[in-house]
Amino acid sequence: MSPEQSLQVQIDCIGRRRFLRSALRSFPALMLLGTGVKAGTSRDQLDNHLNNLTTWVDFRSRASWTESTPRLDRLQSAFRYSRITIHHTGMQTNHHLNPKEIAADIENIMAGHRARRFGDIGYHFIVDRAGRVWEGRSLKYTGAHVSTQNDENVGIMLLGNFENQRPSRSQMQGLYGLVQGLRKDFGIPKDLIYGHCDLGKTLCPGRYLYGYVREMKKA
Repeated sequence: MSPEQSLQVQIDCIGRRRFLRSALRSFPALMLLGTGVKAGTSRDQLDNHLNNLTTWVDFRSRASWTESTPRLDRLQSAFRYSRITIHHTGMQTNHHLNPKEIAADIENIMAGHRARRFGDIGYHFIVDRAGRVWEGRSLKYTGAHVSTQNDENVGIMLLGNFENQRPSRSQMQGLYGLVQGLRKDFGIPKDLIYGHCDLGKTLCPGRYLYGYVREMKKA
């Protein structure tokens, strides 16, 4: 690594830490969240969790982007969550802010997953560059986002290719609020927040996003 590259890494690291310190101050009320949604959770309680999220993030329900219903015969019921894995879309960069464009982006991702015979989109939540959090696969069902390691694993995907672009500040605020809400509701410890690359041989969620994932494990 050249001296210039080393300096840029240090600057990026300082920026991530400053952002997370600022985010902690922005979400103090999240420390009061805690519905105790752990082992033995009912499916109604999982619905209640979504209601909690609307308090802390700009949340968009599944109905806001699709009329499609999942193939229930291809889904596995879920009743508890103990970890979180963060992904990026990969492929093309994404700078879309218009909700109609975002809805189309998510529909395209779901179509790709269904072409692989998934029962639904593989991720539970999608975060766009404006920081909006979109509901993907219902938390009532196990996700399909990390090969062989989907049990009890909430899948979050950020729109973009973070090998080639940086996440926006709004996008990171949306992600941070979502992760904090999930941690409080499900009792997930910070050391069980993963990037996809922690669990599989992949570059996902990209070098410019993965640094934030590492910082979240320390925050």
